[in-house]
Amino acid sequence: MVLLYCKRASRVALLASAAAAFFLFFLLHHILFPSVASPERLKEAADTVDHCDTPRNNTKPRIPNIVHQIWKNKDLSTYPLTASSSSWEWQFEKANYTIKLWTEADIVNLVKTSYPWFQSTYESYKYDIQRADVARLMVVHHEGGIYADLDAYPSEDTSADTIACLQALGYQAILSPTSEDRGISNHFFMAERGSEFLLWALHEAKKRATSLSGRFMLPYVAVFWSTGPMMVTAVMNEYAWLYNQAAEIKSMAVLKDSFLHSFVHHAAGRSWHGSDGRALNYIADHFQDIFAPALIVVAAVATALFVARRWRRFRPHVYKAVRSSQV
Repeated sequence: MVLLYCKRASRVALLASAAAAFFLFFLLHHILFPSVASPERLKEAADTVDHCDTPRNNTKPRIPNIVHQIWKNKDLSTYPLTASSSSWEWQFEKANYTIKLWTEADIVNLVKTSYPWFQSTYESYKYDIQRADVARLMVVHHEGGIYADLDAYPSEDTSADTIACLQALGYQAILSPTSEDRGISNHFFMAERGSEFLLWALHEAKKRATSLSGRFMLPYVAVFWSTGPMMVTAVMNEYAWLYNQAAEIKSMAVLKDSFLHSFVHHAAGRSWHGSDGRALNYIADHFQDIFAPALIVVAAVATALFVARRWRRFRPHVYKAVRSSQV
């Protein structure tokens, strides 16, 4: 009796392992690599920019010459990495750009005076990074310009010229991709003042904050889903497809990952991440080379073992049935 129970338990455990492996594979892929859209749909919704040599028009750029950055206070020595503000100032101030550092107090005042409808949501966020995520949308929506994380550094050779060229392309917003163009990132982007896309993103963030309370998520996933790249990717998907699909000249653009790296380097400090975020980031960095094949192998082996066990169990009955049919 005990032996029979152990065999059944092992089969159940084996099946559960296979199911868990498949589930983990698709869950991690969905979390870490949210898709913007199919290539065909993305092409219809937004332009993909993989170089910038000559502006497509000679009108005044819609995106002003302001580089926005955000930190808790004016003391950047408290930032975990070497802050990129000095790099932006050294390269861009001589090209007639303003480098503006927003503090936490500045953001609170901006929310109260210009976005009072978002104040309760802003104050309700559990994590500082959620407030930082929506703050970057607000400052660029409010004044227009370019947003760059403090761990996003301009290239010494081409950054100023390339960004000026991008501004002159005439888009209302130009967004950055996540790794290998799998989604939309929020560490570097640019938009015109009053961008409809950024306003849409703020409304989506408010909506997700309301529904977040009823969901159980790891902190890292909760941030990504409520205010981070997963949210921005979803908004890009909805907004660009609805408003740009039929337009001959698109108002939105997404940079190619390889092109972005030619003029902006992202050090990805990830100082706010907990243990779950560090683990998921490690998986994301090594997913294609290590974890995806490993999960597939585990799932395949578990499934094969389960099928083999089931076959051994039913093989005598099949053999008996065949023998009976031949008599």
